[in-house]
Amino acid sequence: MQPTVPVAFESLVSMLALASLGVWVGVIRRLLRRQPVVAHEPHSVVPWSGWDVVFLVAVALALELTALRGLMRDGEVPEQLSAADVVLQSAAHLVWLAVAVAFLSAKVGAYVDDVGFDAGKLASDLRLGGTTFLAVLLPVYGLQVLLTQLVESEHPLAKLAKEQPNIGILALATVSAVVVAPVFEEFMFRVVLQGWLEKWETLWRERTGTTGPVRAGILPNVVVAAIFGLMHWGHGPDPAALFVLSLFLGYTYQRTHRILAPLVVHVSFNALAVIQLWVMLA
Repeated sequence: MQPTVPVAFESLVSMLALASLGVWVGVIRRLLRRQPVVAHEPHSVVPWSGWDVVFLVAVALALELTALRGLMRDGEVPEQLSAADVVLQSAAHLVWLAVAVAFLSAKVGAYVDDVGFDAGKLASDLRLGGTTFLAVLLPVYGLQVLLTQLVESEHPLAKLAKEQPNIGILALATVSAVVVAPVFEEFMFRVVLQGWLEKWETLWRERTGTTGPVRAGILPNVVVAAIFGLMHWGHGPDPAALFVLSLFLGYTYQRTHRILAPLVVHVSFNALAVIQLWVMLA
């Protein structure tokens, strides 16, 4: 028997869908007037190099492998995560964040604005993040709903919560999905990787005098979105929807070069999925 969805949650989804439609009406109007959807804010290139990115990716992989060895039981990776496994993976992500911030600060003298934070733009970044989240809903959830008619989504956290539907597991899944994962992934994919790819593209265009045919910033965004989607391979149809989500996240970062707006989108997106999980298992 399928669990019923409370009327309150259905009402929330309906309101969000209407708000998303309203945002898209505004986006289409701007496009028809040949106005930018989000104004581009001039910024300097990030101070880290490709070798710095290689080092940080290597550290991330080493921590992931360490966590993976911790997950292994009887020499094999279990098909289903346990609560201890989630804690271990989240700890690996938090350690990487600490290492990355310390490394960029010590190695290249990166400041808070270099890593995508500007206290003077908090209000505008929060508004942009909220608006972008609403814009994301229709295309990303629409694609996900369509694809799940063919292939079932298999996110490990959701599977764990469904198999052990208690308050402790749900709380752990919430912290991991709504706090740790968005901060780790946005810093890794948007700030470190996309920031460097945009720097590489800018320097390459200056050296070669290239101005087209692809507008600056598009290729780095697409490359990062592809990697972001592939990192979730094995979760059923999720990589396709997450590729589209990452394009929105990358666009907001490319226009502002700040992390807060894409982070708000990512947190809100995951929070909505977690709310649905809580509702279904309540």
